[in-house]
Amino acid sequence: MDRLKKELVFNLCIFSFILSIIYSTLITNINTSLVSTTPYDSNSGQAVVFVLFFLLLFIFHIAISFLNYAVAIFSGRKLVKRIVIFNTIGLILIGVIYFAVKESIVLFLIFSFLIFSVVTLWNNRNSKK
Repeated sequence: MDRLKKELVFNLCIFSFILSIIYSTLITNINTSLVSTTPYDSNSGQAVVFVLFFLLLFIFHIAISFLNYAVAIFSGRKLVKRIVIFNTIGLILIGVIYFAVKESIVLFLIFSFLIFSVVTLWNNRNSKK
């Protein structure tokens, strides 16, 4: 398997899952209007809210992984171009989500793009050796 496909599988299987768990835990434990207005806001209902946000964020992170792969194919071997295009599209996407939801906790998703960029840098550093 070539490097880009390995990176895609790694992002899909590990980072998407871990980031989705972390963000879902943050969203359910921070008192935001996304959670406090749900009818399931109780001890047993918090698991329902957690799973809901986990699934939504997991789909979002899967989309980010495929976006990162598509940008890598589009930009070729130029790492700086790849990271700039990926993060620019990410900022635009998060801006659209922020204006749709109007909740500041959505801005935490910027860290997802930064983490995926760091993983890209790490994988390229390791592939040069």
